[in-house]
Amino acid sequence: MLDDREMTFDLKSQPEVDVVVERSINHSRALHALRLFQSLGIPCINTYDVSMTCGDKILTAVARDT
Repeated sequence: MLDDREMTFDLKSQPEVDVVVERSINHSRALHALRLFQSLGIPCINTYDVSMTCGDKILTAVARDT
């Protein structure tokens, strides 16, 4: 379990995790973390794109209707 309030990304090393399931309370911090994990090739159960869409009511409404 990783606490995103205490995480630091140095962009030079990869965290020792196999997969990420994001459950952050802070949406912005969650999006940044997911984007960084995905850019390192770490599988994320709830992806950046899904979290971005579901965190925005307009994007969710448009996605639902298409």
